[in-house]
Amino acid sequence: MKTALALLLLASTASADPAAHEVVRVRELVPTCVVIDAEHDALLPDERPIAARTLARVLEQADVLVVETGCADTYTVRHERAPDGLIVHVTSPRGARRLHAANVGALGAAYRDAVNSLYAATDAPAMRRDVPAAAPANATDTAAVASVPAAAPSSLTEGLVALPADGAPSQVPVVDTFAEPAPAVDLGKRVPGAGGVMWYGSLGFAPVLNGDTATSFGVGLRFEQSASLLELGADLYSSGDGSQPVRGQRLNARLMKVLSPDSSISPYVGGGLAIGNATITGQYATYSGSGIETDAAFGMDFARDHRGVRLFAELALVAPLYALTQTETGASQWSPSALFRVGLGK
Repeated sequence: MKTALALLLLASTASADPAAHEVVRVRELVPTCVVIDAEHDALLPDERPIAARTLARVLEQADVLVVETGCADTYTVRHERAPDGLIVHVTSPRGARRLHAANVGALGAAYRDAVNSLYAATDAPAMRRDVPAAAPANATDTAAVASVPAAAPSSLTEGLVALPADGAPSQVPVVDTFAEPAPAVDLGKRVPGAGGVMWYGSLGFAPVLNGDTATSFGVGLRFEQSASLLELGADLYSSGDGSQPVRGQRLNARLMKVLSPDSSISPYVGGGLAIGNATITGQYATYSGSGIETDAAFGMDFARDHRGVRLFAELALVAPLYALTQTETGASQWSPSALFRVGLGK
């Protein structure tokens, strides 16, 4: 009888729920901040707080303690524009992820996929901030017990949440589709409007009032940032031998606005100032002068998505703020010009 009872107790113990022998790990709440990399971020200034709040919501759904100050960990996110949407870069202590979002409304899904991927890739206890809970009294082998994965967010239902001063949240719909991984980067392509510096050389012609049409040669630098374009350049022009030969030089600085910054081909408009000089040699007299010049320009920028050679075509109207004078008699004349040029840059 005693032997049978002992066997019954042993069988009952062996058939108990295996979960009773597992050691449950609980995750330490680490104060975590969400930061937008504003220096390299392509979102509009008023979109960045909304994006940061959305990523914070995703992390909170993953049981991450999100704080504004006093953080031990930091999730940094930046966005770059692509022809088919946005490329999202998320960097954290767990690693970095890059995903694609169709538009700003799909950022919530992209953040969710990034966090899911980061948590899935860091299941190893050595790479997680996990602390073991107290083991049950009947646990006999704690070395073989795996860490319980942290909960990842299931879905983002709140949308992009903005918090106005009055505390009333506003809703911006989110496209509830999973963001696909970003396509492979073509090293021969660039993101239009992503910024950069371009050297260029140009060739054109310039009809001059009271003078011949001159041939122009130019070199310069263009600094591009999103929809803005700053140009520093130098031009030489000369008409050679003719009835009223023209020659001159100008150093110019010009600020322009790119009208379609996300396109591979975009018009632009702008204007600037220059320091220039000009000489017109007539049959009986020579006129010359120097000083400040103004100009207004309209052009087209081509192959903006190429890392190689780029092309632009431009028409500029040049209005000098000085008159050309004749040395012998003191007579003067005003000689504005038009400059059409084609440039190649890289």
